[in-house]
Amino acid sequence: MAGCGDATNVLSFGGGTTGSVAFSEKYTGFTGSFWATTSSLNQVRLYLAGCGATDGALAFGGGTTAAMNTTEIWLGAS
Repeated sequence: MAGCGDATNVLSFGGGTTGSVAFSEKYTGFTGSFWATTSSLNQVRLYLAGCGATDGALAFGGGTTAAMNTTEIWLGAS
C-alpha cells in the first residue's frame, strides 16, 4: 500500500489483502473524519510507492508477480 497527504487529509492506494488491489481511499479529517472510496488505480499492484497530496498524487513502481515500470497521476478524482 502507498499513500500521501498530511496529518488531516490522507490518500491511500494499492496494496493487498489476499491479493493485489487497485483501490484508492481518501480520508478527510475536516469533513467528518471518515474514509471514502474514490477512483481506482489503472494497474493493480503491491509494493508500490506514492507521493503528493490529496488533490494531486503519484503512484509508481510496485508489481504483482513481476516488477512494473508504471507511474500513475491522480488529480483529485481520477
